[in-house]
Amino acid sequence: MQQAEKIIEEIEEFKKASGKNGDMEAVDVLHACETFIRIRFKGRDSVLEKLIRRVTAKNARRGYYVKKDFY
Repeated sequence: MQQAEKIIEEIEEFKKASGKNGDMEAVDVLHACETFIRIRFKGRDSVLEKLIRRVTAKNARRGYYVKKDFY
């Protein structure tokens, strides 16, 4: 749960930032999310891979990957 709180903290910092600082904070959000996933799925790579495929398929059905805002 601590890492989930870190994601929220980084998002709040991003919302307050601007310009190049905003870019840095955006990368901090990404890093916090990646760390969260590594911790949550440690030792469960096959579960993570399966879930990634399921979520990607779900999002594709919703049209997320054909909309301009998603690439």
